[in-house]
Amino acid sequence: MLVVDGVLMKKNTIIELCVLPDMRVHDMMAELGGQTDNPVFLDTVGNLRFVADAQYILGYRKFVKTLLSLRSRRGFVLFIDSISFLADKSMTNLQRIYNVLWMLIYENDATVVVSNHYKVVSSTNGVGLTPRLGQRWRMMVSYRVVYTYVENEAVAKVYGDELLGTDQKLGPVHKRHEQN
Repeated sequence: MLVVDGVLMKKNTIIELCVLPDMRVHDMMAELGGQTDNPVFLDTVGNLRFVADAQYILGYRKFVKTLLSLRSRRGFVLFIDSISFLADKSMTNLQRIYNVLWMLIYENDATVVVSNHYKVVSSTNGVGLTPRLGQRWRMMVSYRVVYTYVENEAVAKVYGDELLGTDQKLGPVHKRHEQN
């Protein structure tokens, strides 16, 4: 299964890659895809297809049809950059995508990795970052991989859902055991 920041993530989960504006998430996804024998890449942004063998999808209907076509496969890791365009348009469409993703996880032994691009927002409290997929998406994911910059290098920190054995909601998850 996938390992990020020394954390072995369980299969049959949704893993969210939280990325800051102008961060090259497609490179991170291609690197993670190299850890699995059966990756499937879907690209709605346009950059992932340059670093991986990704299907480039521009519309909601084609996106749903492509996801449903994966029902013939088993045991794959699905990388999606990104479904943010759905959150910008319709919560109903986004809910349908959630349902299809969980169907693939339960019925096809899939694991899903989705990028969640953060955007800069201004409010009366100042300028901040907000996830484009919204707070509902946060309830749907099993792991959150938060990328930040440390001295111009992207560094990952993994957080997990309390159902996966964490002490706190979205607290650090168990580290992978080292071989002796």
